[in-house]
Amino acid sequence: MLVVSTHGRTGLKHLLLDSVAEQIVRHAPCPVLIVRKDGRDYAPDSVVADILQPRRILVPIDFSPRSLASLEYAARFAQTFGGKITLLHCLHEFDGFVPSQFPRLDGVAYREAEAAAMQQADRRLQDHLPAQLAEAAIVRAGPPETEISAFAEQENFDLIICATRIAPSFHQEPPGHIVERIVRHAVCPVLVVGSIDWSQCPPTGS
Repeated sequence: MLVVSTHGRTGLKHLLLDSVAEQIVRHAPCPVLIVRKDGRDYAPDSVVADILQPRRILVPIDFSPRSLASLEYAARFAQTFGGKITLLHCLHEFDGFVPSQFPRLDGVAYREAEAAAMQQADRRLQDHLPAQLAEAAIVRAGPPETEISAFAEQENFDLIICATRIAPSFHQEPPGHIVERIVRHAVCPVLVVGSIDWSQCPPTGS
């Protein structure tokens, strides 16, 4: 694991100060833990203990193999360090219509998409997590690049664990940039998981 800090800023200061952290997230051969300097206060002598004892872990999921791999990693992480996992899926154009963005469209299509996504998220929660690690499965309407960090702050999560790529909403930006925006705006630490060779890992629960 690599552990790096970021200022979580936008604009010119972001370009000057945070580009290194985002390049690390893109190219690191191992998981990267990002801690914002202007996020929650951590005492210097207890920062590792605070981060590695999360009570609530948020895992964004788009049902792709990559996001399922990050969920598997999160399960192993929670098994080792404790905490409960909540799955979050953000509806985008492949799932259905978002009423706030298309108010004139029939809301039936969105409700059907929401129900289907909720069913799939619940199934992932049950199939990939032991009961003692599973907290909830949540579906929210809106772009993942803003909804994930906002939901984590609103619900006071201790840690976000996500894949290196998350499907964008309405093709507004490349999938990799979604994670960079989460890293930039999340108040809590973010653990970004890339490719994982599970043959080198002990089974969950060992």
